Amino acid sequence: MTTVRKTTMRHLGLQLVSLAQSRKTTTYTDIGSPLGITNLRLLDKPLGNLSKLAIEHGFPPISALVVNKDVGIPGPGFFTLVQNELGIDAQASDWAVLHQRFLEQIWARDDWDRYAALVESTYSDKRATPAPKRRSGGGERVDSAGLLARTVERDLYAEAVEHGEVEGKVVEYYGRLYERSATNRRRAISLHGLTCFVCGFNFEAVYGPRGKNFIEIHHVNPISRLGSEGQPVNPETDLVPVCANCHRMIHRDPNDVLSWQALKEIVEKRRAQTSARAYEH
Repeated sequence: MTTVRKTTMRHLGLQLVSLAQSRKTTTYTDIGSPLGITNLRLLDKPLGNLSKLAIEHGFPPISALVVNKDVGIPGPGFFTLVQNELGIDAQASDWAVLHQRFLEQIWARDDWDRYAALVESTYSDKRATPAPKRRSGGGERVDSAGLLARTVERDLYAEAVEHGEVEGKVVEYYGRLYERSATNRRRAISLHGLTCFVCGFNFEAVYGPRGKNFIEIHHVNPISRLGSEGQPVNPETDLVPVCANCHRMIHRDPNDVLSWQALKEIVEKRRAQTSARAYEH
């Protein structure tokens, strides 16, 4: 057996969905044996393809649910995949923490039925109709959902590294909120675009390819006020894109967090003053 048939892929994908919904993991042996796969290396590609399908549609890499029974984490192929697909370059010493984060993301989802439908359509005889590309409200093109998802995941991980949130007790907090933040961030970008609501800055326009698909997302109601259980967030009304500078200015004083509209008034007033002085001279 050198390849895995579509029927087997479909069965494998639906098994992973069942595990995700029941908050369980399995081992390579336990998932491969019922399928007649005794050479466990043959699972690398199909599991990788199922995770790629998940990532392309905004889900976490579902093959994180399959682990090596001796060490309790996936094999090196899984971490190579997330490095390639999400841009996460983690050392072997970080794999356990990274794996736990993915598990928490998977178990936090309640829409795995949607992924199951993707598996059914992808590994059936009928081809799924590709989703059309969406344009942002600001007029600039936002890349396909898969690329945008990978970019958002990478950006959020980079922010966590910058703030020291990938070690210690903060990992639990970060892992618990990470998936929800990534999902809402993608939706907000799709709805509002990639240009700062406050000052009009666009990262790609200034930095070229390095700034492509990047913007920070501001919660109109600060996360700290949502409570330990969180509250539903409407990306259309509760989230707005802002550049890093404006985001820092909004939150600079924790006792006086500005609305984005208030900061925009400040920016516009300063620009008007600067223009007036330039005209006088």
